[in-house]
Amino acid sequence: MRRDKDLIRKLLLFAEERHDFQIGFEGNIDSASSEDFAGITEGDLAGHFKLLIDSKYLEGSYLKAEDGIIYAVAVTAITEKGYDLLDSIRDNSVWSEIKQELGIAGESWSMDVIAKLSSRIIAKKLGL
Repeated sequence: MRRDKDLIRKLLLFAEERHDFQIGFEGNIDSASSEDFAGITEGDLAGHFKLLIDSKYLEGSYLKAEDGIIYAVAVTAITEKGYDLLDSIRDNSVWSEIKQELGIAGESWSMDVIAKLSSRIIAKKLGL
């Protein structure tokens, strides 16, 4: 799985909207069955939820089968760290600028870089 910044943003926005939720995966590797995630494979979806939980952006857990494949995710809340990131990338125009600037760096980015870029972009918009 390759980390997808757009999917990370989408999952944070989804978690904010839904609050406390569970998602089960049926092993459909082609695409997730929910219309919220159309076109995204269950593997990518599960992997990105795992990334957000392990990195402490979301509070929750995931269940793995013996073969290591995640078959369910439960999210109970967005953490303060998660809200900080989400609030910095929520605005579509800020997000577009972040992606444009990240494009200059190619595939080299991290969540911390995204947060720093958004802070700089927001400060510039505020004339700071």
